[in-house]
Amino acid sequence: MTIDTARMRRNIDALNGVVFAEAAAMLLARHLGKARAQALLESLSRRAVTEQRPLLLLTQEAVGATATLGAKVSAEALSAAFDPELAAGQASASVAVQWGLLRERAAMLDARAATGPA
Repeated sequence: MTIDTARMRRNIDALNGVVFAEAAAMLLARHLGKARAQALLESLSRRAVTEQRPLLLLTQEAVGATATLGAKVSAEALSAAFDPELAAGQASASVAVQWGLLRERAAMLDARAATGPA
């Protein structure tokens, strides 16, 4: 299997960054609460698609328009929520953890099978 990272990036860009809505909602949920953050990102995602504008830009505008939120959410943290390389790294780390857990579970099941029924 060959991974075409340039094409993946074009697809993300074509979707105006909407694939990062969940990450942005999780970031904003710390300050708005989960329901409000999800509702905000849902609305901004619709606008991103309709207006063909990047979700990051719309989210930055929304955060900046709210003085208290703008003071709590840094531009760097918001940009990080939309960083595909950071997201891929986090996904890779998560997969590594899950893979390790599955290997441990498989070893435990193999050990049980080798000793016979309990």
